[in-house]
Amino acid sequence: MKIEIWSDYACPFCYIGEKRLQRALAEVGDKNITVEFKSFELDPAASNEVTSSTPERFAEKYGLSLAAAKERIEQISRMGRAEGIDFKYSTTRYTNTFDALRLTKFAQEKGHDEIITKLFDAYFTKNLELSNHAVLKKIAVECGLDGEEV
Repeated sequence: MKIEIWSDYACPFCYIGEKRLQRALAEVGDKNITVEFKSFELDPAASNEVTSSTPERFAEKYGLSLAAAKERIEQISRMGRAEGIDFKYSTTRYTNTFDALRLTKFAQEKGHDEIITKLFDAYFTKNLELSNHAVLKKIAVECGLDGEEV
């Protein structure tokens, strides 16, 4: 069986879903299942710089008050924490994810699928900017990729 996942690192539900899928795959064991991560850039127009806080961006995007946006973000964060993620959604540093998605493709071609979890973690638990090339290179090297190739 082949499972294709269309995902972006700025999507909290994608990280939660990735954790749930990994747990389900571990429960069923090796059943000849392959998982293919496919990039889906949610916001191609996102800046390479942080331009607002997550609650402010969320409120504007969904037409909510700042208080309502903060509550929704906390609800999503609780879902993530229930999956064992040290979810810090309210303090994410939202930037363009195009280069992170390109790096993922490169890493996968080299057999380094673990970069997916590391990039989600970088964004949602360490609140790093995924448009920052130094951040991306550091994560890639931690995954065993050659820094110069990256």
